[in-house]
Amino acid sequence: MLEVIGAVIAGFCGGLIGTISGGGGLITIPYLLFTGLPIDVAIATSRLSAFGIGAGSFRNFYVNKKIKWKFVPYFVVVAIIGAIIGALLVVHLDNEILEKIAGAVLLLLLPTLFVNKDFGLKELKTGRIKKVSGMFVYLAAMIYGGFFGPGAGVFLVYILAYFFGLTFIRAMATNLVAWMALTVVAFTIFAVHGLIDYRLGLAMLVGVTLGGYVGSKLAIEKGEGFVKLVLTIVILATSAKLLLF
Repeated sequence: MLEVIGAVIAGFCGGLIGTISGGGGLITIPYLLFTGLPIDVAIATSRLSAFGIGAGSFRNFYVNKKIKWKFVPYFVVVAIIGAIIGALLVVHLDNEILEKIAGAVLLLLLPTLFVNKDFGLKELKTGRIKKVSGMFVYLAAMIYGGFFGPGAGVFLVYILAYFFGLTFIRAMATNLVAWMALTVVAFTIFAVHGLIDYRLGLAMLVGVTLGGYVGSKLAIEKGEGFVKLVLTIVILATSAKLLLF
């Protein structure tokens, strides 16, 4: 019972942070590992709880017109491809090495948040070449995020802001639909292989849903500056976790 209650609390915190910055997996996966689940089961179970991000935050983003719908179909297709490729690659790659690389890249990206004072705070125009390049980078991030990828959400928010000129809140809202598509594919594969702990996963789903709702309202009310601050903190925490622990 204590593990279930802990899963709800961890899910709420993960949903809150995940909706604002994309770093919710840094809370949910470590908690599931703490309960004694193997790494593959912890990742799979966390994927079940990820449905709560969409359930909790979609309405707030939709009502406040934060979703950039013209990008959504392209991102959904890329997300599905990324999830499938990720399923094939994760068996052959060393997760620890990939996490170290991701941590280093995130740390290198951090200064670019402040090079342009309007980056992530105002919508910026980007050219076609930059958008096409962004699709390939987006695909790489989706492959990374498909099955283990702590910090993948942070990458995705950054990519949509940098390559497509979206504000941080619009980036999170627009990426939400694609991330749910990836979650469906990943969850299906994990379920077929019997890797999901439904007892903790469903409890965490409740917490994530509540956290997603609160997080989306908080992001919209506090604005882009608040989201940028949280994103900076999460990038630092993510880099430290991936590189040092």
